[in-house]
Amino acid sequence: MEFERDLIAVLLVVESVNDKNKLLYKYEEIRTYKRIQEPVTFYTPYSIVIAKDFDPPSVKDDDASRRTFLNFDETTLSILTSPYSYGNHVEAQVDDVIFVGHTLGLENNKNLKSFAIFFALRAIAKASVILSYQEMSKRIGTAIRCEEQRASYLNQEYAKLISVIQQHDIEANDRLVNRIPNEDNEKEREEKDQTKQKIYSTMVEQSVLAATLKQIYIDLQVSGEINITINNWLNVSCCLPHRSVPINCPLDTDQVFHVLTNAEQYLKPYYGLLLVIDPSALLASLPTDSSSTLNTLVRHLRSSYSLSRLSIETSIPLSQIYRLTAHLVYWGRAKIIYPIHDDNIYIISPDADISKQGSLSRLYKETFQNTSNYPTLQEALAEYSDAITFYDHISRNDNETDLRERLQCVEWLLRHRLLIQVHYYYYLLLPNDDRSDFKDEYKQTRLPRSRAPLVRILSEITPLRE
Repeated sequence: MEFERDLIAVLLVVESVNDKNKLLYKYEEIRTYKRIQEPVTFYTPYSIVIAKDFDPPSVKDDDASRRTFLNFDETTLSILTSPYSYGNHVEAQVDDVIFVGHTLGLENNKNLKSFAIFFALRAIAKASVILSYQEMSKRIGTAIRCEEQRASYLNQEYAKLISVIQQHDIEANDRLVNRIPNEDNEKEREEKDQTKQKIYSTMVEQSVLAATLKQIYIDLQVSGEINITINNWLNVSCCLPHRSVPINCPLDTDQVFHVLTNAEQYLKPYYGLLLVIDPSALLASLPTDSSSTLNTLVRHLRSSYSLSRLSIETSIPLSQIYRLTAHLVYWGRAKIIYPIHDDNIYIISPDADISKQGSLSRLYKETFQNTSNYPTLQEALAEYSDAITFYDHISRNDNETDLRERLQCVEWLLRHRLLIQVHYYYYLLLPNDDRSDFKDEYKQTRLPRSRAPLVRILSEITPLRE
C-alpha cells in the first residue's frame, strides 16, 4: 500500500474577535528523528557562512520537509496561516514546506472572525495536488461554517480546545516554578515536545472536531479519500484524484488531473466501463442520499456493454451516463475500456508484475482459489502470450461455467492492468484517384518529400583551370 507522501500535517487555525490568528490544533505523524550534531569548526576572518535556512527542496529525502516542519513553533505557524482576505485560497511556502488552505469568514459571530483548515505539504508537490487540497479545505470549511450557523458547532469546539490549552498552561507554569536551574536544553526541548503531543492527544479525546481532523489525516494517508460527517449532520466526501492513477501511467500528474476533471468530454459511446472494486462493496459504500441513477448503473453494468448500450438497458440518457462514468473514474472506482468481445486481442502488459512472490499473485490465488482452469497467475497470463483473438482462447469443450470463469479472469487481469488490448488501424489510400485535389493532398501528406540531387548540373560546375 502506497501512502500519501506529500501530506505532512493538518492544522486548524482561528481568528478570534479579541485576538490575532491562532493555531488551535494540529495533527501530524509522530516520528522520531535523531538530531545531527554539527561538526566543530574554528572561526576565521576568511570563513564563509552558508545560510541553511534557504536550502532548496529535497526530492530524494522524503523526511526533509517533515524535519523542517518540526522546527516551526505555534507562533510561526499562526503567522504563516494568517488570512489576507476571506473566501480565497491561501498558499504560503517556507523552505521545503508549503501551507495550503481556504480561509472562511464568520459574520455576526461574537467570538470568532474567521477560521481555516490548512494542510502542510512538501514544496515539491504538483500544482494539481495543491489545488486538490485547497478545494478539500474549502469543502470541509464550508460544512463547518454551515454547522456553526445552524448549531454554533465551531464555538462549542473552540471553547473545548481553549480549555485544554489553558489547563496545560497552568500545569506548565507550576513545573516552571519547581524547575531546577541550569537544566539541559536538549532535555527541556524533549519535554516540550512531549507536552505538546499530550495536549493534542487530550484535544482528540475531548473535542469531536479534533478527532475528525485526525481521522481526515489518517484517511488521506491510507486511501487518499475522506468520508466524514460534521457534527453528525453534514456529510463531506472528497478524494485526491492523483491517488487513483496507476503507477505505470505515462502521463504527468498534472496532465492526469486535467483528464480526470474533464473526463466527460473525452468519453465516446463505444467505450466500456469496468469496475475496479466489487459492485456490492461499491453499493454499500455509497451514502444514503446517493443518486438512485448511480445505483441503477452499477447494477446493470457489464464489461461487454458499451456506454450507448448501457443507456438503452437502463433507460438513462447518454449524457447522464457520461457524467456518472466520469464520477466513477474520478474517484478511482472504475476504468475506461473497450467492451470485451470475441474479436478483441489481449496481450501481457509490458509493466505487468508476473513474479510468483508478488502481491498480485497472492491476490489472484485468493480470488480464483476454486477455479480449475488457471490456478495461478502465471498460468493465466501464459494464455495471452500470443496475439490471438479472445474467441480463439475459448475451447470447444468449455461449458457455461468455464466461459464465465474465463471472462472473470480477463476482467480481473484488465482491472489490475496486467493485460493490454491490441488495436489494428486500417487506412484506405487511393493513389490512382482521378481527382486532382485528392492527388495534391495525398502528395503533401502521405508521399515522402523528394530529396535534393546529389550531383549538380554540369553547367553549375566550375571547370578546373590548368
